[in-house]
Amino acid sequence: MVPGHPDQSLIVQQLRSAETHPEKGLDEVSLRPIKSAELEKVVQWIEQGAPEANQPAVEEAGHDPLISEADRQFWAFQPPKRSSVPSVKHRDLVRNPIDEFVLSKLEANGLSFSPEANRQTTLDYRQATGDSMT
Repeated sequence: MVPGHPDQSLIVQQLRSAETHPEKGLDEVSLRPIKSAELEKVVQWIEQGAPEANQPAVEEAGHDPLISEADRQFWAFQPPKRSSVPSVKHRDLVRNPIDEFVLSKLEANGLSFSPEANRQTTLDYRQATGDSMT
């Protein structure tokens, strides 16, 4: 789009070319050709300099008027923070940081991981369930 110049704007060119395309098949994909009144609105908007398109993005502006300060306290609006990995009593059972999170909850309730299954039990289970280890 070239603000102020609809004839140079690719979107207008494409919309105008769509006006001349046959309508056959458009209904099969739930599309309808643009109406001339709708195209004229797009042309006028671009002639006016496409005002909303030239405004800075919310990130650039730094403030979204649709989100209140109270809303910003909600967890979904908080930037992600790396959690500290909890310490556990049985460090020898830990293979990755996720194990530490799980084991810390288990230990808080006086529990631990179940004993690891031996190789034959694992193979028997995979054969019985159809798990091909892929």
